[in-house]
Formats: sequence, structure tokens, C-alpha cells
Amino acid sequence: MLLKDFIIRVFDILGVLICLVILSPIFIVIAIFIKLDSKGPVLFRQQRLGRRGIEFTILKFRTMTLDTCLDKDSKWASVGDSRITRVGHKLRKYHLDELPQLLNILLGDMSFVGPRPFRAGVHKLIREIEPNWDKRLAYKPGLTGYAQLFAHKGCELNDHALKLKYDLKMESLNPLTYIQLIFRTPLKIISGSSH
Repeated sequence: MLLKDFIIRVFDILGVLICLVILSPIFIVIAIFIKLDSKGPVLFRQQRLGRRGIEFTILKFRTMTLDTCLDKDSKWASVGDSRITRVGHKLRKYHLDELPQLLNILLGDMSFVGPRPFRAGVHKLIREIEPNWDKRLAYKPGLTGYAQLFAHKGCELNDHALKLKYDLKMESLNPLTYIQLIFRTPLKIISGSSH
């Protein structure tokens, strides 16, 4: 492991532990609202591709109906999607549904900063259009990252060439930039322009 990677891993662990202590009351409140709003588990689990293409189970707060969560071939959610619960709309708006991924970071499957992780099937679909898409798999996926912060919003396939360009900036990531990207993320979310 490179010294840079070791430092970032230490930052990841310390950051997660601090966040879990501070945010634990919010976790409890969100869990209660999810259970009151609709049937089903509090957490949503799904297989995603991590570093070197190794699959891991990503954790999120459930924002959709139970039937949708059980559908492994479900499509991307869109604005006004009827599958999203009332509480789910609020969680998605402020990206609170992604908070359980702090546990993925603690386990080492993810980092605070990295490319967005996709399902294997979606990754394969994008790779057919963007041949260099596999290069993203050289890095741990992240809660936030260059593409999430700087590429324009959207999930259309023709956006992914631009997102790949930003994701590959991970090669030059250093601990200082890592911290800067983390602090930029809340501002991006508050502005309502984040992914």
C-alpha cells in the first residue's frame, strides 16, 4: 500500500467514526420515519462493483417501496417516480439515503472520495459505449468524488464519457485534495446541484 493510500485510509476510518458518533441520532430518526412510512426493511442492500471489479454489498436507507427493492432488474429512479416513498423523496433530495455507506467505508469497500459504484449489469452496459469505463475500477468507489461534484447532473449514457474523465482524476488524488473534496460536498448538496 502506498503511503498516500495509507493516509487516506486512516482519514476514512477516523472520519467514519466521528460521523457515526455525531450522526447516530439522525440515523435513528430516519429509521423510525422509514418504518412509519412504508412496509419493508430500513436498509436497502444491493451488489455493486468495487475496486478491481470485486462486488460488495452497498448499504442505503430504503427510499422505494418493498416490491421495487426486491426487483433486481429495476430501472433507474427518475423525477416523480411513483416507486419512491414519501420519506424517500426527502432522503434522496438531501442524499441522506447514502449515510449508511459510512459502514461500507469502515469495512474498506468504499472511501469517502472515489467514483460512484454501479451494478455489474449497468457497468457492462456503459462499457459497451465507453470502452475505457473499466479504468474506474482501479479506485475504491466513494460517497463523493470528482464526477459527482464537477460533472453535470444526469444518468444518460452520453454523460458517462465526461464522468469518466473526472473519475480518472483519482490518479492524482492526494490527502489535501481528498479533504477539499469532502468539504465541497455539503455545499454542493445544499445548492441542490449534486448528483
